[in-house]
Amino acid sequence: MIIPKRTTEFPMHDDGDVRIFQKDARTGKFTGRVMANYGYRPDFLIHAILFHIQSGQKVPHRDDWKQYFFRGVFSEPTDPPQDPLLRMIMIRSKEGALLTLAKTSKESSRHFEFRDSISGEQIAPRINARGDLVYTTEEGKTILKFPPEKAIALYHGIITPMTQDIRGQRRQIGEIYSCFPFEAYELQFQRKTPKPSPPTLPPDEKRTTFD
Repeated sequence: MIIPKRTTEFPMHDDGDVRIFQKDARTGKFTGRVMANYGYRPDFLIHAILFHIQSGQKVPHRDDWKQYFFRGVFSEPTDPPQDPLLRMIMIRSKEGALLTLAKTSKESSRHFEFRDSISGEQIAPRINARGDLVYTTEEGKTILKFPPEKAIALYHGIITPMTQDIRGQRRQIGEIYSCFPFEAYELQFQRKTPKPSPPTLPPDEKRTTFD
């Protein structure tokens, strides 16, 4: 039996803020913690979507999101989406310059940055040389790490409170899925038929927990 190096938790409180805690699987000690205002939750969902695409995986519910999340009834927005990151992704896509998670230190991550409520530092998601999604400080220190096979864990941990409409964010799931330019990204990153993501969380990962 392979023992995972780390476990990930997504504690949920009444404030709806994003909390992602990772622990050493053997010692139980924290290896990284990130907390951000609930307003950044849609951005984290976008991070998870981009990570799936850039790592060659099919985005969960890419084709059945309306039925799965809204029972087939969702009024697609006529105005620009309220999330600034999603708006920027749409603008860049129309310009033919896709906004992606940076893979080198030379690439800018400013559109993805958020302030960590624990440390007060600016943190941004990147994809490292091994293909892991990492959340790093401006100095390059890694706070959280998700290998490609854990992309589904991040996705579920972020989207679950949204499906429960905590802080009224359920509709934003539909805004992201209906406005995100999937075809443009898939054309660039998924030349071959993508492998489907596993339907359930790996056993070593924990879904959103409520304290």
